[in-house]
Amino acid sequence: MRSRLFTILVVGALATGAGPAMAADLKSIMAQLGRDMRQVSDGILLGDLEQVAQGAQAVADHPRPSIGQRWRILQGMGDELEGFRQADALVHDKAVELGEAAHAGDRKQALRRYFGLVEACIACHDKYREPVRELMRD
Repeated sequence: MRSRLFTILVVGALATGAGPAMAADLKSIMAQLGRDMRQVSDGILLGDLEQVAQGAQAVADHPRPSIGQRWRILQGMGDELEGFRQADALVHDKAVELGEAAHAGDRKQALRRYFGLVEACIACHDKYREPVRELMRD
């Protein structure tokens, strides 16, 4: 019964275009994340921890892809889905940690957290960028 209800909700959302108010195209989300990371990088280089905190918050709270794109990922990632979710959660957590360090005014810790965030982003891209691109092309 739960599975049927879930399917009905998903199909209904797909048919109506419903989804989170912030739903967007994955490509545009990734482009915005690139701009947010540049904001963080500039803030690090300039010693502007408020700018770092704002950029980190934007990364942590990025919009979700549309329900149609999330459904494609859910259906297409297979055994890699849990790893993909964990990589996304790690990026989120690293961005939150960076924002906390920046808000605390700890530039050295913010720099360490920044490197952790960049490493998490690159690891996710290395493993999942092409599989997700292929899912979005279909």
